[in-house]
Amino acid sequence: ANEAYAVVFAGGTLSPFTHLCSELLCNNDSVSTNDDGISLLRDASQADEAIAKSSFQSTAAVPFAKWQSNSFVAFSCGHVVPPSNVFLRCLSEGPTCTKLDFRHSSRTSATICDELGLAILELIRKVPAGIIIFLPSYSYEEHLVRRWRQSGLFDKLKQEKKVHREPRKARDTKQALEAYNKDAKGSGALLLSIIGGKMSEGINFADDLARCVIVVGLPYADISDPILVEKMNSL
Repeated sequence: ANEAYAVVFAGGTLSPFTHLCSELLCNNDSVSTNDDGISLLRDASQADEAIAKSSFQSTAAVPFAKWQSNSFVAFSCGHVVPPSNVFLRCLSEGPTCTKLDFRHSSRTSATICDELGLAILELIRKVPAGIIIFLPSYSYEEHLVRRWRQSGLFDKLKQEKKVHREPRKARDTKQALEAYNKDAKGSGALLLSIIGGKMSEGINFADDLARCVIVVGLPYADISDPILVEKMNSL
């Protein structure tokens, strides 16, 4: 790193830059004594503020913003899909007006599972091609499928679209994706996936592969993740 002319970080979730710099370029003991670290943190903070303002004011087809100093250059661009093509809604209750409560203590109840299944059934009857559902864990996905099979909802879902499930084993992921892609582009398909699982990041579900994305519950971080554990210990 001492011989590098520049270091480039590129990704979809790098902002806020202040947080990135504080984690990668400094530590709690050196920030107060390292002038370079203080300067980078100051630059990152100014870049965050400038880019946030520029993004809202941009009139370009794909909004973008750039900020730079002598030692720090930040560039940010918006999504290629315009906001007019995205429809976002938060569902607090299902078709029978039952409250959708996905807290750990209540999400496995037959009432909640059935209400979720009915809501999904209504959606897949209206949305063409592929639909992806992100669930909190593999165990909850298995619980839902087991309950839906008991209630008959699983058969109703399969009558509307072919149902695919994210496999636990990494070696089966490629085959599962290929099967889902084929059906999604054909008669339509439903993919049960896992938040933080093998299909939740790094895969481009473009066009007909994801005409609708459903996130069940809030995607809280995994408390057993080693990186999160170290962060919590340092607070």
